[in-house]
Amino acid sequence: MLLHATRRLRLALRRGTRALNMNRIVDKAYETQSLRAVADAPISALQGLADWTDDAGAAALKVESVGELGASKYCEWARALVELAAYEDAGARRGAANVNFALDAAHESKSLADVLELPPSALQGLAAHADEPLARMGVKTIRDLGTWKFAAAAKAISVLADAEADDAATHK
Repeated sequence: MLLHATRRLRLALRRGTRALNMNRIVDKAYETQSLRAVADAPISALQGLADWTDDAGAAALKVESVGELGASKYCEWARALVELAAYEDAGARRGAANVNFALDAAHESKSLADVLELPPSALQGLAAHADEPLARMGVKTIRDLGTWKFAAAAKAISVLADAEADDAATHK
């Protein structure tokens, strides 16, 4: 029985059938697409982001594709700030470590916990007008951006797209 299943799988792979799916995070039109095709698609290819987010995302985060969203320095900074905030010792002395190149000058002396509650425009390079379209996408704070499921999925898709073979039966 297992031998027959293995043969069927090999045959399916030779025919180009993909062994993985992302059906719960990509729109139906992209369910049969390659990781590279999804990474090159507009961000509305992610299930739950409407077509209007293509323009809002491009304007707010300076991205035009799922892959660019996954590689966005603003999403990376927010994700890293969320991660490090879990290790912050409130009230403890501060060392020389800083994230001054990621934050606007007005926020450089704040604790990580305080930074996470700031609007995304507190990140260096994001203008205040980016806050409104991001808020319409459910991102009102740096914490929201760092934990935004669409940015996390886009990151995973863009990273794994580099590991995708052109032919599903190919293995290095």
